[in-house]
Amino acid sequence: MAYEYEAIAALNRMLESKERREQTKLSHALAMMQFAQQQKMQDYSMAANQIAVLQQANEQMKISHASQFVADIGLEAFDLEDDDGLSDARKYLTKKIRYSKRTGVNKGGLGLTGVQANQLLSDVMAYRSGNASPILSTASDLSDIADKQSMKARGLDVKIGGEEHRLFSAFQTGLGYFDDVESATKKLGSIRQSLQNEEDIIREQFELAQGDTEISKKIGGYGMDELADAAETFDAASPITENPEKELYKVSNSLDELDEEVTNKQQSLSLMETELESLEELKRHGKLSDEQEEYLNRIPDIRENLENDILELSDQIEKTTSLESMLKESKRELPEKESRHGLNPLGPAFSL
Repeated sequence: MAYEYEAIAALNRMLESKERREQTKLSHALAMMQFAQQQKMQDYSMAANQIAVLQQANEQMKISHASQFVADIGLEAFDLEDDDGLSDARKYLTKKIRYSKRTGVNKGGLGLTGVQANQLLSDVMAYRSGNASPILSTASDLSDIADKQSMKARGLDVKIGGEEHRLFSAFQTGLGYFDDVESATKKLGSIRQSLQNEEDIIREQFELAQGDTEISKKIGGYGMDELADAAETFDAASPITENPEKELYKVSNSLDELDEEVTNKQQSLSLMETELESLEELKRHGKLSDEQEEYLNRIPDIRENLENDILELSDQIEKTTSLESMLKESKRELPEKESRHGLNPLGPAFSL
């Protein structure tokens, strides 16, 4: 009868552990779902903060470029809020160029049309009100015309309109802007880049709204990875709803329970193998009772169930161990983030 008792005990242990195993699986699944959701929220917040850093940095770059461009035109000397100052600025912009080959000095104006002058004055006033985009757009147009002039100089068939020619002449002859071609190209290239940055940032914002938290585009010549540390300074992400240490404690306990389950299953399997040898010995000598024979016939199914349980538990242990590692990493990251506060929010890459 000892074999029947051992068999019943083994079955009872299987039944008793089944409910705990199902509960452990459910807890593990819920923990994984919660962690994934929290990670998604953190990724979203980090991406939003990275975009905010880029946007702020690019705005500073635009203001710096606009300030330099307005100074290069020569309009910083005019008070555009005063009627007389505005009138003088308009005269300066529309007066014909009087360039002296002998002295190399323009003693006249810039030779722009009235429409061009008004547009340029409007751009400068917008810049002084905090909107640098219009004046940078005009600078970008100048850059396009310069490209056409370069292509034309190489013998390519490129059409340059009358107003385009006036604008280019104003900068080339009236201001000597292109006397240092390398410097002018660099300035206009940076202006173009800042405007392209603006478009790219808007695109990133749209993609983020669609749920794409992966920011891979190069903006302003700098990669997003280079801004990751700086972006953490602005990190306004909500903390993980569950304390990582508390969650880690739960998962560690769950891992201990799973290990114990596997040990019990392995012991039951080992005991059953010992019983199998004894029962087969009895069968060979014709001393096997009906109950013992019934148990002997059920051993293959019981063994298969135990082995399947061990495989399933091992899979759960692997997943739970992975979750435990993620939680440990999350716990380590919290003090690291706090220690980075106080850095230049734009990072060294955006020093202007």
